[in-house]
Amino acid sequence: MIEEQTTRMEEVGQNLAEARGRGESAGGHVSVEVLAGGALAALRIDPRPPPGLRGPRGGDPGGSGEATRDAAEQTGALLNSLLEDPFRG
Repeated sequence: MIEEQTTRMEEVGQNLAEARGRGESAGGHVSVEVLAGGALAALRIDPRPPPGLRGPRGGDPGGSGEATRDAAEQTGALLNSLLEDPFRG
């Protein structure tokens, strides 16, 4: 039982280390990936301007808010899996 819990904790730890949130904006022309802690991991910008783009004040320019929420949801789910009752079938 302890070995199973230890293995599960190691798996969750690895998954937490690999968790990345993804988000996009401007119809997919701008996309970002953030690490679980919120650090920027990747930023992709399509060099062609999206139709109707009016400038940098149009909201979340790179989808970073969406990516941060995505990473938070992933890490929350992983941590919650550790808190589940190990005796429940």
